[in-house]
Amino acid sequence: MRRRLTQTRVVERSGSIGSRGFSFPELIAVLGVISLLACLLQPLFLRARDRARETHCGSNLTQLSLGLQLYAADFDGRFPTKEVVWTSAIERYTKNWDLLRCPTHAIHRRRFAEVDSAGRLISYRYRSGLTLDSWDDEILLHELDFFHGTRALGVTVAGYRKELQQVPASNP
Repeated sequence: MRRRLTQTRVVERSGSIGSRGFSFPELIAVLGVISLLACLLQPLFLRARDRARETHCGSNLTQLSLGLQLYAADFDGRFPTKEVVWTSAIERYTKNWDLLRCPTHAIHRRRFAEVDSAGRLISYRYRSGLTLDSWDDEILLHELDFFHGTRALGVTVAGYRKELQQVPASNP
């Protein structure tokens, strides 16, 4: 059986409503609503991004704390002393050097106050002189500055994250 091919004719509707799409005022109104929603939601997205960076920073501190605890376990419960550069001491326990920088610190492009012996920039300060027998709530590592608004992150000897509040200066 053979089929017959027939030509179909396209009929153009010239007078029907909506044949041209959106009118210009409708398009302007839709764009206005979309831009209004974008302006209203932008602070929400910025806050969420800052919280994500803060979580990343806390994760860095926890990983560095674990490296220091592994070091202390290998050296009779003692953390690195002042004579030993702590970043070099935990080199065999933490292989990722991006842990040494807070993502918020890099974004604000503040000066890094510390550089280790290998020239790596560091966002965190180590408190030497502690042992695994120290009080669990003693701060072992903390941020160099208040990168997250009025608070900085720290980690205790036991490995728990702690939020450090900025104390306002009192006027005498």
